[in-house]
Amino acid sequence: MKNYVKILFALACILMAFIVFGCNPEVTVTPISNEGTTVSTTSSEEATTTQRTLESITVTTAPTAIFCFAGSGENLSTDGMVVTATYNDGSSSEVAGFTTSAFDSTSGGIKALTVSYTEDGVTKTATTPYYVAASDALTQEVVDNRTTTISGKTFQLVKFGDFPQTIADDEITYSESTVYNGWYLGSDGYFYERCTANHT
Repeated sequence: MKNYVKILFALACILMAFIVFGCNPEVTVTPISNEGTTVSTTSSEEATTTQRTLESITVTTAPTAIFCFAGSGENLSTDGMVVTATYNDGSSSEVAGFTTSAFDSTSGGIKALTVSYTEDGVTKTATTPYYVAASDALTQEVVDNRTTTISGKTFQLVKFGDFPQTIADDEITYSESTVYNGWYLGSDGYFYERCTANHT
């Protein structure tokens, strides 16, 4: 009988131990070694690639046909024009698919062709000059014989017959390079030639 009581007591102790510890067993976790293994982690910021954005365009090569006489019917053209785009990452490249404003050859003067280019919803513009001489630019008579300062140098501009003319208005500007027969074109549509004052 005593043995029977001892057995019951032992079973009761085991049951109590299971109730107390059995529902919250201690879990031992053994770490897995990463030795010799490279674990690559990439943040969302690093995974995001910066999109190249159009910043500006430039006409790097002017069209080949950018001069005509007003009302002559001569064709101006964008043939040969090269447009270069610059991006926010500092890179640049020649682009196609640009559009331009219409040429105006109804009157003489130095005019601007507007070039537009769109990429990924961003549009940029640039301008390049073209030149239209007045219809009577080659039949003018002598009007004046004065000097003017251009780019820090003094020049005499003379107009007589078929030759370049004198500046008749101080507000007149002229082309950066010669456009016809070695002559410059003024914003009034007439030709000019550079002559150094007091030249010997």
